[in-house]
Amino acid sequence: MPPRRNRIPNEVRRRIVGAFEDPTEDYLSVADTLGVNRSTARSIVATYLCEGRVNERPRGGRNNVRADNELRDCINEILNENCLLTLQQINEELRRRLPAKPLVCDRTTGKTMDGMLISVKMARAVPAACNRPNVIE
Repeated sequence: MPPRRNRIPNEVRRRIVGAFEDPTEDYLSVADTLGVNRSTARSIVATYLCEGRVNERPRGGRNNVRADNELRDCINEILNENCLLTLQQINEELRRRLPAKPLVCDRTTGKTMDGMLISVKMARAVPAACNRPNVIE
């Protein structure tokens, strides 16, 4: 496992950029005083000059979120009306009710339901003859 990198706090980043903008201060000596590598201080200043951003970019979070709250609410409504629908039927109903939303596949619908703590179970029709007393015995 590679070694974990130390993150530079936003307060230290602001101090380095402030020293860079101040003509009487040397930002590299400020970085040395704060215990930040010179190359890191240079990259902080380069990011500030190119992007105008001092703070670190937020990390983490989900990418390409297709299932928003409206889609979840619609899935919940569909399941409250008929809980015996297959994933494909739920998806077809979603496309009918929300035509402006991007298309989601059956797997995405299943994962969304899993995130909503709704489990998917197999339901199938069983002939009534299976419930005769002699068959049950």
